Amino acid sequence: MTSQKNLLAILFVLIILGVVSTYIFKDLRKSTVNNLQPPVEEVETAPILLGDGISGDYKINVLPNEEPKNPSASAKIPDLSLPVTNYSRLDEAAFKAISQNISKIVLELKNEPNNELGWLNLAVYRKMLGDYAGAVQLLDYVVISWPSDYAPYNNLADLYQFYIKNYPLAEKNWLKVIELKPDYLQAYINLYDLYKDLYTEKQAKSLPILQQGLANNPKSIDLMVYIARYYRLAGDNAQARVYYDKAITEANNLGKGAVLDSLSKEAEGSI
Repeated sequence: MTSQKNLLAILFVLIILGVVSTYIFKDLRKSTVNNLQPPVEEVETAPILLGDGISGDYKINVLPNEEPKNPSASAKIPDLSLPVTNYSRLDEAAFKAISQNISKIVLELKNEPNNELGWLNLAVYRKMLGDYAGAVQLLDYVVISWPSDYAPYNNLADLYQFYIKNYPLAEKNWLKVIELKPDYLQAYINLYDLYKDLYTEKQAKSLPILQQGLANNPKSIDLMVYIARYYRLAGDNAQARVYYDKAITEANNLGKGAVLDSLSKEAEGSI
């Protein structure tokens, strides 16, 4: 059993070391379409096996290689000599490989500190190790040096909402993501979940953020379904049906037969 776990851990390491060198993580929430077959709006996810029963889904997107848009003297370079600690209790093989890769990235950043992708990759590893404070420090540096890129704000929002549980800061960063990338649907969905389930003193903002998302992305089936479900749970079946019908029409226009069937069945349950 132990050898099997070690094999899985080594396999994970080989996959993640290849992926992280090119991509950055985004968030852990899955879109509505994961409940509908086949997906309407697909997102790239990398299932990660971390050993000892720990697992997670890291969303990854290609990041363009850019120079800092607003280098600032106030952007203090993070401490690259922080200890590497296995807070997440990863398998020994995975921890060793991640530690080695951190050392490699640190060396590269010392030689080329204007590499945004390097800082983001380092934050990925810090998060995987459970060093959330270290990841935040790195991402804070990135948002100062590359203020028009939504990726570091998205990563900060994810950390604050799902790990650190600082909901005001999660909200602040999701709103910045939406400002910078209004077509990024998952930001609206995560902020909706934050308002609805966690930051409950702002629960009244849950529906408006979905409506804002749909106004910016009027063909999004995901957001139509989220709004329909909101009204259904609120007992307003008439409004729920309005948005289900919108989603069904859009799925039909896209020729998504299986999704259309799933939506039609769900909508019937709302009557």
